[in-house]
Amino acid sequence: MAIREEEPLIAAGYPLGTDLTGKATLLKGTFIDYRNSKQMPIAYVQTDISLVKGMSGGPLVDQCGKVIGINTMSLAGLSLFINADWAKTIIPNFTDQNITKINVDPSLSPESSVVAFYTYLKARRMKDGFDLLSQEYLQKTNFEEWTGRFKDILDVDVIKSEKFGNSKDAAFVKFSTKNWVDGEAEIHYYEGTWKTVKEDGVYKMLKSKITEITDPAWDWFYE
Repeated sequence: MAIREEEPLIAAGYPLGTDLTGKATLLKGTFIDYRNSKQMPIAYVQTDISLVKGMSGGPLVDQCGKVIGINTMSLAGLSLFINADWAKTIIPNFTDQNITKINVDPSLSPESSVVAFYTYLKARRMKDGFDLLSQEYLQKTNFEEWTGRFKDILDVDVIKSEKFGNSKDAAFVKFSTKNWVDGEAEIHYYEGTWKTVKEDGVYKMLKSKITEITDPAWDWFYE
């Protein structure tokens, strides 16, 4: 479908998900452009609307109420919506089978805490992620500075998190991030270690040694 430059659009949803009751919140903005991911066959609609956590999955509509996108992700005044026309082509393949709720418990082990840490980043639960930083780590950052490091990150996926050698306080992790770079969604891959320290019954992030992996071979994802 054709959308005019700066055409008014409205995103509907429920900020904070089910934590707030009542009518859906409506956020107004304008169309900026169509975007495509270099790595994945996904078409996006870009607007200047600032989506709020919990609004994902709601509709983006034009002035006539026609759905043109699905609320997907937001980065400080710039939001992306899965293009409705593209979504129609994959909806027939959707299923309610094999849906799994992700549970995390940073008190179990360093590797479990690392999974929790990156899962919180993925879900944009930044306060929960910040709370997994150790007291020593917090001496060199604060919430505003730390969250600013992730302003261009759209998504995070943990590929592996396991005990590092014979260490009792370190985990080896592999993960990927989807970053917004020059108007495109790019995927980056990383691996390395997180040293943790147990504070208040929870393993917290102390020091990392993470390296970016360029164009990993297929077996990198499975070894």
